[in-house]
Amino acid sequence: TLSYSLIDGNGSKDNSLFYLDGNGSLSSTVVFDFETNASNYSIRVKVTDEHNASLEQAFVISLLNEIEDLDGDGIEDFYDSDDDGDGFSDAEEIAYGSDPRDLDSVANTAPRITLADNNHALVDLHGVYHHTHTENQTHVLRVTADDADGDDLNYSIYGWYYMDLFEINATTGDLSFKTTPDYETPTDNHQAGVYGIMLRVSDGVAHQDQALYVLVQNENEAPTSIQSSKPLEIPENQPNGFTLGSFSASDPDANASLSYSLVDGIGSKDNPLFSLDENGTLSSAVIFDYENNQSNYSIRVRVTDEHNAYLEKTFAISLLNEIEDLDGDEVEDFYDADDDNDGFSDVAEIAYGSDPRDADSVANAAPASLDLNGSAILENQPIGAIIGLLQGSDPDANAALSYSLVDGIGSKDNPLFSLDANGTLRSAVLFDYEKNALNRSIRVRVTDEHNASLETVFAIRVLDDPSDDLLPWVRGLNLHFDENGTPTLSFEAGTEHGAELLETGILLTFAGDQQRFPADLNGTGDPYLVSLDGLQPGQAYRYQAYARNQVGETLSAMGKLSIGDDSSPWWVETDSDGWVRDSWMGSFLPTESGWLFHARLGWTYAQQDEVGGLWIWLKEEGWLWSWADLFPFLYSNDRGNWLYLLPERSDALFYDYATETVR
Repeated sequence: TLSYSLIDGNGSKDNSLFYLDGNGSLSSTVVFDFETNASNYSIRVKVTDEHNASLEQAFVISLLNEIEDLDGDGIEDFYDSDDDGDGFSDAEEIAYGSDPRDLDSVANTAPRITLADNNHALVDLHGVYHHTHTENQTHVLRVTADDADGDDLNYSIYGWYYMDLFEINATTGDLSFKTTPDYETPTDNHQAGVYGIMLRVSDGVAHQDQALYVLVQNENEAPTSIQSSKPLEIPENQPNGFTLGSFSASDPDANASLSYSLVDGIGSKDNPLFSLDENGTLSSAVIFDYENNQSNYSIRVRVTDEHNAYLEKTFAISLLNEIEDLDGDEVEDFYDADDDNDGFSDVAEIAYGSDPRDADSVANAAPASLDLNGSAILENQPIGAIIGLLQGSDPDANAALSYSLVDGIGSKDNPLFSLDANGTLRSAVLFDYEKNALNRSIRVRVTDEHNASLETVFAIRVLDDPSDDLLPWVRGLNLHFDENGTPTLSFEAGTEHGAELLETGILLTFAGDQQRFPADLNGTGDPYLVSLDGLQPGQAYRYQAYARNQVGETLSAMGKLSIGDDSSPWWVETDSDGWVRDSWMGSFLPTESGWLFHARLGWTYAQQDEVGGLWIWLKEEGWLWSWADLFPFLYSNDRGNWLYLLPERSDALFYDYATETVR
């Protein structure tokens, strides 16, 4: 039975590098490296039987070379400075403590993104970091990282959905949107304003990636534009509060509540001349005059939202000229010395205190009063007799006043008077106290040199001249009987110069007594009629017409009347010379034969009819008929038409109504 072992002796110098078990199996006890160890080795081996008999022999062992190229770069590892091809030399790795033959074991520690170190809650279950970003800002965040080796780090966007929307500063790690994000107009696929990218930090050897969601959040945004509804213009002379237009604005925020105001700043110099309500309506605060004011104005407008964000803008306002020609004389008022064309220059009116733009307001006051010194005239004065002197007063010193009679209320008697420009009032007719109205009315105007005037009504009294008062008159007394046989007397009575007739009637004298039968003064008196009722048959009466005024009483000629005696002539009674005067038929000389000589008609024959009328025969005319109430109208029996007996001063005798001629 044989057993084997390594034994010291000649050739045993390398025994320690090998191991030999009792069965004779030889193995190495070290790792041999062809490039760093000897190529041949010597060992001494003993073989021993079961009786302990042995044999020793030295053996030579050869080390064979193996081609070692770990990283497959074609350079044998012994000669390759970086066996594992990890970029670090074997020496560096050995010095750093990493394995130079392990590609994953390098002489470097990878950098680490530290965004979530203090914000673990912002990292979701999938390791994505969530960052909230306010709209309208490009800068998102600064990526932070550390590196155990203190290497210079490089930042980049590695990928994911929206890497093209971002940019990052490779040195500082500042991440920004390339275009300012707008919450109201998102550009992500889901229109949610959520953008995903992958961040990377690298030390040039190793790197770390971090997934990032950028969530764009809304913020209040100031209005972005402001504009007027139309060009801002205002015509001159518009009243305060004239609306020039309104403003509107744009705001990115939906349903923004906007208000408007005027604010100080560049372009605000004319703000005080205008008012702007919070709804944006712009109005004038003064009255503008194109001729006296500037033509262009500047205001500064601010529009503010409910969060006090605002936008300001300057606007220009134009003042428009209006052709102002108050008096229509084709001279614009600014250049017209007399705007209202009232004859007074604007300068004079302003100095006086009147309104130069009101034709009824002049640099002159109308006369203030008008008085008449003397307001009565004695009757029978000659035409042109002075009645009185009119005198007016005027507030303006040295006013030149003139006087005239004018139409209007109270002017009905103006034609009866004359008035010169100096105010002297004279009569223009002869006044008769008894015949004319006792009170006359005139209307007088006093006018100053500027045609301003005052009108006043004056009463002019006509005074009685006692020296021309006359007794009343009576005439045309005629007797006739009515259908009952009652004697009735007709007559005319009156007074001259308009004196009042106090009483008229018939005075009846009989048997030494008298009785008056007054006529009705309220009747027409044309003629007066008095019935003599209650006369005694067979009694002889004398009758007279009477009339009484304030001067005295007048009696007519006396007639005779006997009741029951129808032989009394129709002409009643003659004068002592046989003539009948002032009867209704005029004056004539009667004869007992019925012929009479008429003062106007000449010889004629007259006969009374049964109704009190009178038939008259003329040679040239034939039979004519008339009576007391009709005369001097006479009816021509031969021609069947009416004639009129012309007055004595006429050359002709009759006017013929049928032929409309006189003869």
